[in-house]
Amino acid sequence: MRIAYICYWDAFRIGGVGEKINVQAAEWRLRGHEVEIFCLSPPAPPRGSPAFDGPIFAFESAAQRFVATCKLERAVRRYAPECIYVRYDLFAPPLVRTFRAAPCAIEINSGRDELRLRRGSAVSCYGEINRVLTTRGACGLVFVSHELVQRSGFSTQGKPWVVIANGADGARVGRSPAPANERPRIVFLAGSLNDWHGLDKLLWLAEQMPEADFDIVGPEPADLDRTLPANATAHGLLAPGEYRPILANSDIALGTLALHRKNMSEASPLKVRSYLLHGLPVVIAYDDTDFLGDAPWYLLKLPNTESNVRDHLDDIRSFVQRSRGRRVPRELVDERVGAPAKEAARLRFFDQLVQQRC
Repeated sequence: MRIAYICYWDAFRIGGVGEKINVQAAEWRLRGHEVEIFCLSPPAPPRGSPAFDGPIFAFESAAQRFVATCKLERAVRRYAPECIYVRYDLFAPPLVRTFRAAPCAIEINSGRDELRLRRGSAVSCYGEINRVLTTRGACGLVFVSHELVQRSGFSTQGKPWVVIANGADGARVGRSPAPANERPRIVFLAGSLNDWHGLDKLLWLAEQMPEADFDIVGPEPADLDRTLPANATAHGLLAPGEYRPILANSDIALGTLALHRKNMSEASPLKVRSYLLHGLPVVIAYDDTDFLGDAPWYLLKLPNTESNVRDHLDDIRSFVQRSRGRRVPRELVDERVGAPAKEAARLRFFDQLVQQRC
């Protein structure tokens, strides 16, 4: 199958989303499919190198973005795909003509509230128009959580849909034994500074747990609106190969702690998949799509509330102590959070759409 993968992302930014897109495309190629990534992106910084190997359509202004999107559409049609996969975002103009080129599946990663919180009410209004046109042109929808089926603002309108949580590539993750740290080390991949990650809760936790050391990957110290506790280190933005030694030296990890701030309760964060494939026990505060109704020893699930960390400080301390010196066996998490099984399911969905020829 000839697949066009369309995304709007900063193609020159280090981060989990870019890695996820590359992993998806790599898995499809391993199964014999031809894949091209078409990325609409802000411009490259000085000496920046792209994360993707396909064509990048860069822009700096709203007018340039319109032109770049039109160029992307023409390039996709020239590619003559048999199936189109779009990571949903705001495209201006909407990709209406592109959807006529081949059966199209849309990946939905977020809902209305997140768009409003990140980009404001004016952009959110345009998002409503974009969402309607995108849904109308799609043949099928891929949701990354069950909650988004009901709360993303997308109506399935009788179209085929499937829930496939985010996954990570275990083949890219080296395994290491649990460290013999004198003091517990706790790691947090913050990514962006969006408040639903709960970075403020982590900093409070570091103040309350002077017996442990905390590593924060993502922000620089200058990005924070407060002085770091003495037992916390902000490493800044690191590529996966740069932060993996930090994960290898950690006892446990912290996942998303404040999903309630964007009115959501279920998710499948990429960082948690990375933690688990590295063998790290994890503290989370939401319903994880791959672990609904399950409470394995390596996950401590806090309530999805504003006071969750404060109310469960003793539980976190106990979890840290009983998890030290342990690693999560790969066989317990590979099928659940690993990319191969998820991408096999996604390709089966593509086959369904192509056969239906919507």
